[in-house]
Amino acid sequence: MHPYLQVLNLRRDVKPARPHVSYGWTAFVLAVGLWGMGAPVPRPPVAGVDGWTQRTWVVMGTYLTVRVRHADSAYAERILDGVIDLVQDLDRRLTLYDPSSELWALNRQAGGPPLPVSEPLWDLLERALAYSRETQGAFDVTIGPIVQTWGFLEGPRRVPSDEAIARARARVGYTKVELDPSRRTVRLTTPGMVLDFGGIAKGYALDRAVELLQQAGLRDALLNFGGEIYAMGTPDGGDRPWTLAVRHPRRPDRVWREFPVRDMAVSTSGDYERFFFQGGRRYSHILSPWTGRPVETDVVSVTVVAPSATEADALSTALFVMGPERAQALVGADRCRYVLWIRQQGRHLIEDPRSVWPPRPCPSQGSRPSRTPKSNDPSPDIRPQ
Repeated sequence: MHPYLQVLNLRRDVKPARPHVSYGWTAFVLAVGLWGMGAPVPRPPVAGVDGWTQRTWVVMGTYLTVRVRHADSAYAERILDGVIDLVQDLDRRLTLYDPSSELWALNRQAGGPPLPVSEPLWDLLERALAYSRETQGAFDVTIGPIVQTWGFLEGPRRVPSDEAIARARARVGYTKVELDPSRRTVRLTTPGMVLDFGGIAKGYALDRAVELLQQAGLRDALLNFGGEIYAMGTPDGGDRPWTLAVRHPRRPDRVWREFPVRDMAVSTSGDYERFFFQGGRRYSHILSPWTGRPVETDVVSVTVVAPSATEADALSTALFVMGPERAQALVGADRCRYVLWIRQQGRHLIEDPRSVWPPRPCPSQGSRPSRTPKSNDPSPDIRPQ
């Protein structure tokens, strides 16, 4: 979920030698890996200038940049210290790569008795399972065995055998997770199951960070977490919303479409993010929990705008897996879920007419990110037959 986006209210600083996040007053460029582009431009203002304070950290294997507006820069710095403490705590709990992490312990217990978990892990898992149910597994938090089988988790990337894919799929399924709210315990019923929060953790962390900023009395901020964006308030303290632009998936020096956003999150999934070639064929990292294989589609990218970053993060993955036809029941202005599908048609890219675009304000949402799915009601059968 790494959108090709520009924030047009800001100025950009170009450092093309490495992935980065750049802020200023005219244009802010986000890409896959957040690559800089273009001609020289003025450098961004220093912390505290015009009431804006900015910090960037490396966490969860990517860059987190938070820019806030407050007249007291020392106060803003203290709040930003709290933001990184919060996100680093989530990272320690949710990493798949550290044997001391809480998630590692839970996955290791798969097939065994229930395990008590912390409030943050419980909260995130409840939400991940809710989106898994709502999308009927197009987003599935238990997809870890499939990701491992294709080598996208730790490598090497490879095309597994049909037998290996079948074995992985037997260990995947959100219905195999049992929760006991009275004891706050989790049981993974099948040995070898692997919870993988890669498709939702950054969005969840952004929502928690936004809550912290709001509780501290901040109204205007822009948060970018490895391409997941939450645009809070306005860029100038007035009524003008942030202006973002989806960049061309195949030509990152060009803008595809501009759109306004305020107090909402944006996430994009695309076939250009991570992939490998084997036997002359290109394999994308976006894997279908339904088939155990990379999604085969003419969809090039899916951009989702929603009230919460958790929601946008999970849905951008799910909608890419589902495609426009199956996803219609899950999106719409009445649900405050906006989606832009870009598809390949021959040598050209087009917008799918079933896109719900451009995004509009959600009056009932206010300024707080929603951390719960819109509904747990059963949706029409959207799984492939």
